[in-house]
Amino acid sequence: MPDAPVRRIGIVEDDPVIRQHLARIFAATPDLALAGEARSLAEGRQLIREALDLLVLDLGLEDGSGLDLIVEALALPHPPRILVLTVFGDETSVMGALARGADGYLL
Repeated sequence: MPDAPVRRIGIVEDDPVIRQHLARIFAATPDLALAGEARSLAEGRQLIREALDLLVLDLGLEDGSGLDLIVEALALPHPPRILVLTVFGDETSVMGALARGADGYLL
């Protein structure tokens, strides 16, 4: 049986503790590879160009909204799946992320 393909993961999260914790989880999972980390919208824009399979994204970033990055990532020729991981549980945030194309939303 062939090996499962390695999935490339990108993290966009401004909180360094959460970002590092997620990075450790992904690094410890054999079929996942951490392609990169970003702490801002600007860095996230660079990261999404790394041919990601999954983007784990916070909405509240220091220089803008992760909602904008959802739209930009999905406009790429090979867009990643997008999982929003955030503390924003209000209807506007949840529905805004899903309406823009996020695949999942975790509080």
